[in-house]
Amino acid sequence: MKNIANDHFDTEKPHTKIKHRLFKSALDTSLSIANGINYSKKENKPYIYIDLFAGAGKFKDEQKGSPLIAMDSFAKYNDKTKRSFSNISMIVAEENTQNIKDLKKNINCERQLLSLDDLTCNICDGSWETHSSVLKTYIKSSQWGFIFVDPFALELSFNNLINLINESPYYKDILILINKSAQERVLGKIDDLDISKLCNYFNISENNLKRLFDFVKSKGGSNEVVIQHLIKRAISKLDKDYVINAGITRTRNGKLEDSNRFYLCLITSSIGVANSFLEKYAEELEDKTLNKNNMQLSLLSTSPITKYISLQEKIQNIIKKEDITLFELSKKMYNVFLSWKDSDGTEIPHRQALLSALNNLISDKKIIIINAKQSNKGCISKRTNKLLFQALNTKDDAKSIILGSYR
Repeated sequence: MKNIANDHFDTEKPHTKIKHRLFKSALDTSLSIANGINYSKKENKPYIYIDLFAGAGKFKDEQKGSPLIAMDSFAKYNDKTKRSFSNISMIVAEENTQNIKDLKKNINCERQLLSLDDLTCNICDGSWETHSSVLKTYIKSSQWGFIFVDPFALELSFNNLINLINESPYYKDILILINKSAQERVLGKIDDLDISKLCNYFNISENNLKRLFDFVKSKGGSNEVVIQHLIKRAISKLDKDYVINAGITRTRNGKLEDSNRFYLCLITSSIGVANSFLEKYAEELEDKTLNKNNMQLSLLSTSPITKYISLQEKIQNIIKKEDITLFELSKKMYNVFLSWKDSDGTEIPHRQALLSALNNLISDKKIIIINAKQSNKGCISKRTNKLLFQALNTKDDAKSIILGSYR
């Protein structure tokens, strides 16, 4: 939830519901994977959830915001016989005074309702930057975790955020809402005073931003290209395998627009978290398509013949240049800017779609598995010599498979 006045949160708007469903999908998978690995290694390392712009916790129509949605996810681990966490800690920060009062009340009520008796909760009153030392201590104390960053407009310093996360980044999953519409508006007035806010957001000098802007424009690029470059530049400082920027829309006159107003940026080293997020995004796009067509499916668009054509073309363009592991291919396919406006659910490279596209290419003798006999057990069908679901189950499985052009 965003750090502005409470009256902004009268009701949870349709696009906010999409954001929260994507958020919950990623968080649920992050928790499940951490719990499973703890169990397999006979460990009980704690899990930490951090919400840097927590808001009031609820909208005025009683719909839950991110802190309470997270608590719903934590409640699945109340049964200590089914969890491998020594504990789950939640740290939330909020600057607005009234939001803080409501947040404390809403968290306490939800804790009682869900019987989250052993949930450690720290509510930071004020800007999260003023509590950075406390946040760093929590981040260092836990291997596993999830950080949610949902600022309003340009109220974020990427440099401060990266410095915080880099205290212990590898097993932490990060989800950031980026208001690219607000950023593009500022770029549209490159000499306006608000340009300083954008410079602070991306940690770039005004002179360098203007040079970048002029260069992109001279090549026929758009403001969006400038923003995408700045996002990549900022996130490159994090040691993460997957960076997925999924465009989401806004609500206008009670209805979803068909546009890319925000990016929901998932930064993770977990192939499972990345896949879960992509599956949910594809599901949201399919719902959009159904609503646009009055809930009528197009037989052509869902045909197995056409379903993964665009993915197959992208895969071929990558593999024809070099032999590549399935893991490295997944990184190239996942590290993208996805469009709410221009994509549909069949074009999103989640695990099922990616494997189907690869197996179609294998059937058509466009690509081959170079080291089928050396790959991890259970990743390749001995009968059909095609990829099985397990091939993209873990990074180790994906690294064991080498793909190349048909020879």
